[in-house]
Amino acid sequence: MRIATHILAAASIALGALLSLGCGDSTQPIAPPPPPPPPGQIVVTATTEGVPSGNGYYVILVDGNDVGTIDQNGTAMIPLQPVGRHSVQLSLAPSNCAFIAAGNPQPVDVVSDQASTVKFSVLCSEPYCNPTWDIC
Repeated sequence: MRIATHILAAASIALGALLSLGCGDSTQPIAPPPPPPPPGQIVVTATTEGVPSGNGYYVILVDGNDVGTIDQNGTAMIPLQPVGRHSVQLSLAPSNCAFIAAGNPQPVDVVSDQASTVKFSVLCSEPYCNPTWDIC
């Protein structure tokens, strides 16, 4: 019985030593994660050729969210955008217009404390007019 007691005591001491090794120094506070990098901005440029019908502006969507408007031939700045890749799209384009060159939507990589530019080119045909109803 004495041998079994000694083996049990030795096993308990060994187990306690192993468990204490995994604990580490619990007096050190856990460091908070680093803050996110400062945001950047997106500069959107629209160039429209031809005769667009409609309201004279486009709605700018960043990652599917409405962030403002831009004139059909204008530039808009979208501030405070998180660093990383985003999708920029113009909506409310007149039905007689089409996006050319890079298309719509377009990807843009936002860099901390910098302006990232995305350019849209739109070509519009002559709007259809119905003389009977005086509607264009």
